[in-house]
Amino acid sequence: MLIGKQTRLIPGVFTIGKAAFAEQLGWSVAAFDSAWSELATLGMARADWTEQLVWVPKAIQYNPPANPNVILGWANDWDELPECALASDIREAFALYLADRGPTFVAALDKACPPLPGSVPRVRALTHTLPVPDPVPGFGNGLANGLANGLGNRSGNRLGNGYQSSAFADHWGIDATDEEKALNERAKSLFDFTLTKWQNVRLHWSRNAEYFRMAVLFCDDPENGVDMSDMELVVEYIAAKHTDYMSPRPVFGKDDNLESWINAARRWRDNDETESAAGLAAISGVE
Repeated sequence: MLIGKQTRLIPGVFTIGKAAFAEQLGWSVAAFDSAWSELATLGMARADWTEQLVWVPKAIQYNPPANPNVILGWANDWDELPECALASDIREAFALYLADRGPTFVAALDKACPPLPGSVPRVRALTHTLPVPDPVPGFGNGLANGLANGLGNRSGNRLGNGYQSSAFADHWGIDATDEEKALNERAKSLFDFTLTKWQNVRLHWSRNAEYFRMAVLFCDDPENGVDMSDMELVVEYIAAKHTDYMSPRPVFGKDDNLESWINAARRWRDNDETESAAGLAAISGVE
């Protein structure tokens, strides 16, 4: 699935029909259907056989683009993909994943793989497209066994850099200190502001509170030279220019990414979009 003759430049995305795939493996279509059913049930692969489009959702995690120029190289393959619901889901999943890498990767994806006509951003619903299946004993041979060994039980935490969970993340109840309550109130204020700007995204405080607290902690570090107005500016910038990336985790969850978003938002605020685009292009190789 990940290294076969059918693979292209975009990780885990290729076009092939069911019969052709089975023939390539030397299997009958019935045997292929049986193995594929197991993979699909586990969320390890998806396919639109009518459009002959196949996707391995976690492939990009194991073969991530090293830099934005790699993403630019996906353009021709992307243009050849059929316009279907699965292709839209692929694009949205890539948008969410690459938002973790910062604005230069976002700019490259927007140029090489623009949203398909008529697609509506649904970033809030994409967590199910990157499953972490449990190991499956006796999963069989060939395609199923190879994918079980190659993809099963290799998860990663994208929150690895930057601020970790705050030291008092589990103490937001009646026993919270005054410092904890003040931090939580500022984080909730930023959350409420975000709701007014990201109106197409359904955010839940309980699921995203920690990322907004991270944003407050970033502001409180004097070495960063930012304040809450910068965080609000980032929210407004994403709402205006990058609606596919409306997710607090990749924006506020890693301090190096957040710094990049702040710099891009400041350039946008200063009404110098030409310079902003040129700056991103200089870093990412986007022309």
